[in-house]
Amino acid sequence: MSTMIQAIRMALHVGESRLGVTDIFGEDVGPPLGGVFTGTQGLETAWNTPLDERGIVGTAIGLALAGRKPVAEIQFCDYAFNTIDLLKIAGNTYWSSGGDWNVPLVMMTPVGAGIRGSIYHSHSFDAMATRIPGWKIVMPSTPRDAYGLLLSSRRSRIPTRSCS
Repeated sequence: MSTMIQAIRMALHVGESRLGVTDIFGEDVGPPLGGVFTGTQGLETAWNTPLDERGIVGTAIGLALAGRKPVAEIQFCDYAFNTIDLLKIAGNTYWSSGGDWNVPLVMMTPVGAGIRGSIYHSHSFDAMATRIPGWKIVMPSTPRDAYGLLLSSRRSRIPTRSCS
């Protein structure tokens, strides 16, 4: 693995082929580009959504509750702020149902100034995300970490937010 995006794409491919990932979706993640960073390029289950972060999170919750294993992407972390109430529901469902209802979803979003996205595409949500109960937050710093953490996130029975 030479780059972060190659590691993410490889982990998503393994998720599709071996871990039961049923849907990889978000803003512009489907064909032909596979996202603004090409992280989902060539994946079989990738499909595009409207530019609606709340719709993406709500769809991910619904798919997960229906027994599917979705991986949803919000194109830039800045736009996750208006989904906090839905993220709280996803995180609390497993615990509030006494473990009867799993919400095995993964949310991915790029964060920080390293993506060179200017003022509205470079904020970090990680500190706030760690205060939403019921979520595992992973933030890889190397391609190897991104690959391993994304695979372990997909195996989790509770929601996981991957910030890279």
